[in-house]
Amino acid sequence: MRAVFAARQCNPKLRCRVIAVEAESTVYGWMKKHFWHTLLNAAVTDEPGEVEFSIGGPRGGQYDRPPNAWYGQFLTKGNEAFGESRPDGRYCGFKALLHKSGWRSIRIPGVGIGDLLKKLGRVDLIDLDIEGQELASLTSVAAEVDAKVKRLHIGTHGKEIEAGLRQLLSAHGWQCHADYSLFST
Repeated sequence: MRAVFAARQCNPKLRCRVIAVEAESTVYGWMKKHFWHTLLNAAVTDEPGEVEFSIGGPRGGQYDRPPNAWYGQFLTKGNEAFGESRPDGRYCGFKALLHKSGWRSIRIPGVGIGDLLKKLGRVDLIDLDIEGQELASLTSVAAEVDAKVKRLHIGTHGKEIEAGLRQLLSAHGWQCHADYSLFST
């Protein structure tokens, strides 16, 4: 939202359209109070449809914290800690699941970058920070991103993801203007 206000200060007639996708339902609720553009309570993923999203670790453990004290929630896809589950109440209107490992999750809508781009013309910026799904989500729609998007700003969550993104984007002709590797100074 700060970028929208800054752009409007430079050119009050500038039309800005912002689309935000937030998977964590409590954070989504906070955003609804201050965000008047398009806002989706969903997870960006390479496979649109319903996805499982972690909402906390075992009760009493280091990841049993509210969203304002832990910004590490993630899709459960491929994580062995999220096998069998049983109902565990509700979380922000969603049915919560308690897994044998003690981790908890909810099922939320998943949306692909390609689905978001279909309705848009030129996109000035995609700011992507999707907790480990960056490479998979961009790989599946690389051609659409090439055709419509001017700039990418990507927060990564692993050295392998970074390496894969560097390879993918350079193969598609993208120029990197800044590359700050994970855990570097």
